[in-house]
Amino acid sequence: MTSSDTANYIYFAELNIPNDDTIRGDAVVNIIANYQAGTCASSNTSSTEGGGGGGGGGCFIATAAYGSYLEPHVKVLREFRDKYLLTNPLGKVFVNFYYTYSPPVAEFIREHETLRVVVRALLTPLVYTIEYPYISLSIMLLIILSIVALKRYFLYERVKN
Repeated sequence: MTSSDTANYIYFAELNIPNDDTIRGDAVVNIIANYQAGTCASSNTSSTEGGGGGGGGGCFIATAAYGSYLEPHVKVLREFRDKYLLTNPLGKVFVNFYYTYSPPVAEFIREHETLRVVVRALLTPLVYTIEYPYISLSIMLLIILSIVALKRYFLYERVKN
């Protein structure tokens, strides 16, 4: 078994095919076609037509940055895509745009270690915001209140002097 075969098996094992028979049928056809073409890892196996649920791969940039499709941060982003983005029209447009333009960007990131570190640093707060929304909201409110308090303090000091 070659390394590309191993990658295909990993992606195939991670697919989350919905129970809707028409979507499942399309996903299985895509899997078989992509496996035979040797491109299973880069395919969009989710159906964004007709309200389908999540799919297989697709987190190209996060996978390139974190180094593995199976990394927990990447899993959080896949679940967010499946649960929130693919369930509304605007989210589907974003996902289709991402699937169209992100593979070359991800390949560039994958080839440059410094860029991988930078992208991880940018993605990690997003992942934690998705994973812990109430804590993130509390922190954001605290920052906003602190800024408002500091502005009022300095404004008061300026008027006082």
